Order: sequence, then structure tokens, then C-alpha cells
Amino acid sequence: MLPAVRRPAARKVPCTPPPAPAVGVHEAKLDGEKLAAFRFWAHLLGGIGMGAFMGMAGSLLLVGFLAFFYYIVMSLGVKGVIGIFTPSKLDTTDPVPAA
Repeated sequence: MLPAVRRPAARKVPCTPPPAPAVGVHEAKLDGEKLAAFRFWAHLLGGIGMGAFMGMAGSLLLVGFLAFFYYIVMSLGVKGVIGIFTPSKLDTTDPVPAA
């Protein structure tokens, strides 16, 4: 059988609220003003750059889709592309349609 483990008695800590801040949030002096300025400009320029390049990526997707659509139209013709979306004129009850 294992011996009983003795735990130290819990310390009694008074429950007092933390002191109020000496200055307002907007009046506080930052420790690293240069670091905060760098972080602000990096986030600002990064956000603008991301928006610009994502717009460019979207336009590249559009150009790729248009090239794909051009290929399909040149392969099937305009009537063939429209025929993809129209109901079939073949008799669907006959398993092997007559030629």
C-alpha cells in the first residue's frame, strides 16, 4: 500500500480588485513606437497588396475560363454548346436508338 501524500496547506490570499490604470488607454506611451509604426504600415500595405494581387488572380481565372470556353465553342460549335443545355430529341425509352 502506498503512503499517504501530504499536501501543503492552501495560502489565503485576500481578494482585492486590481488597481485602476494611471492613464487612459489612448494616453499610454508605447514601449516600441518604431515597432508599432512598422506593424501598422506593414499591415496597411500588405492588405492593399493582397487586394490588388487577388484581383489580378481573379482576372487570370476569368481569362483562363474564357480561353476554355473559346476552345469548347470552337470544338462543338455554337449549336453544340447550346445543345448541351437543351433537352435531348432522342427517344429515351429505346435502349439503343436507331441511327
